[in-house]
Amino acid sequence: MDYRDLTQFDIFIQEQLLEKCNEQIEKLPQQTMSYWQKNGKTYYYLTDNNKRRYLPPSSPLIGEIKLSHFAQVTAKIISHNLALQKRIIQSYLPYDYISVNTKLPKVYRLDAPPEVLSTDGTPAKTPLLAGDMDDVPYKERLIHQTSFGLAVRSKSEALIAEVLHAAGVVFAYELPLTLFDGDKAVFVRPDFTITARDGCRIYWEHLGMMSDAEYSKAAASKLRLYGQNGITVPDTLMLSMDSPGGAINVMAIRKLLEALSASHRLI
Repeated sequence: MDYRDLTQFDIFIQEQLLEKCNEQIEKLPQQTMSYWQKNGKTYYYLTDNNKRRYLPPSSPLIGEIKLSHFAQVTAKIISHNLALQKRIIQSYLPYDYISVNTKLPKVYRLDAPPEVLSTDGTPAKTPLLAGDMDDVPYKERLIHQTSFGLAVRSKSEALIAEVLHAAGVVFAYELPLTLFDGDKAVFVRPDFTITARDGCRIYWEHLGMMSDAEYSKAAASKLRLYGQNGITVPDTLMLSMDSPGGAINVMAIRKLLEALSASHRLI
């Protein structure tokens, strides 16, 4: 979960709270009060057109007006925060391997994540770098090797990776992504994450076992989650699929990549 993910999550929470504040403001009285203290007692007055009307301590209007003003100030603060955070996210530049590598001219791009020094001075890969698979679940299933050393889970994914690599597209395999299902954060790993030169991220999912009921159910749930988070075909989501017999059409993959390249500057 990087800075952008954390900020997006905070924006999500604040937008929910702002909606509740606005609902309260509509229902609560839009009036003002003044007060006066004497002998340890507080006396509240309703102010309207420079006139004052005494409000007895038992009046529910006192609490309603206080809550109304609290909601109004909360809404102003949140609106200020949201405007500021959204501007920051628009201009914030990620510094993970895939994002930095994509910004480089093709001649200077690295073929694999660089090594950095850990706190004890020994070489270690930073967890932010795409291609660091130390925390990937079911690592034992990464049994298919590409020609450039990437381990993937299926032959179809290996072929897609080969096509992307041959085209010079910088991508990450199973890079963690935070999505939201209602107010719940959900962590997923898209098959491939591609960062365009304009900073836009495109996610590529290959659906390889749709004939399997459990697999297809999980795939449908994941696609629904993408849609809820504004990740949709063909703008920021690419989908490919095996044939019913389990075959993959490499020409179709290349056409998908051509269509993606036409809408986004990838290399």
